[in-house]
Amino acid sequence: RKVIYGRRYQIIDGESLEEHTSELLSGTLTNLVVQSCPSDYPEEWELDTLVAEIQQYYPTQFSISDLAQASTRDQVVESVITEALEHYASHSAAMPGGEETARAVERDVMLQIIDQRWRDHLAEMDYLREGINLRAMGQQDPLVAWQREGFSMFGQLMDGIDDDYLRYVMHVEAVSEAPDETQSLDRAVYEAAEDPVADVRSNRAALAEATGVAVDPMNVPLAAQDSGETMVPIVRDATQKVGRNDPCWCGSGKKYKFCHGAT
Repeated sequence: RKVIYGRRYQIIDGESLEEHTSELLSGTLTNLVVQSCPSDYPEEWELDTLVAEIQQYYPTQFSISDLAQASTRDQVVESVITEALEHYASHSAAMPGGEETARAVERDVMLQIIDQRWRDHLAEMDYLREGINLRAMGQQDPLVAWQREGFSMFGQLMDGIDDDYLRYVMHVEAVSEAPDETQSLDRAVYEAAEDPVADVRSNRAALAEATGVAVDPMNVPLAAQDSGETMVPIVRDATQKVGRNDPCWCGSGKKYKFCHGAT
């Protein structure tokens, strides 16, 4: 708990994960190359497996024939790591908002993965505790077995967090949310109109008729609610029933059910 929560607090406080991510990339890719290329002899290399594994972390541009041109395993390691770090830098710079957005996304991703993995780890520790006393039947001390296996599971937890984070953060994309054009138009009409509420409603009705898209003409814009100006009461026929979702007749800008209809 001290390790996990200490890590979470560091991230929540705004710690940059850029250096940590670069180190993870270098270490992970080095291990992948060592597993697929156990020696400096090219005939022992499994480059198709290596390329497939690398693709899970970032979209490499290296083909099997490209990597086969290397004469030693170290050359393969250097080439792959250099490409990965360049991709990481360009991927961060391409985020809306640049490096600042990239660092924020990295923190969000890491927090989500830590929380999910930690919950799973606690559940697994509960399962281990339920059956640990059975180890006595195998001439094992249950306490020693609990400590040894629990420590091993925690190591797997930390490795799993880093691996999941690296796989996810190298592929995640941030998209800028498009502004609500209808709301922007409402605000512009409101600011220029002599009778803001009426003009916005008529403007929305005209927009709906011209485009064929249903727009609620009775919806009062945010500007009308926030401006502090006197609202224009809605005049209705005495026999006309006010719907619960219609603007209240008093001109407060609220729906009827949240204003006079609430009583």
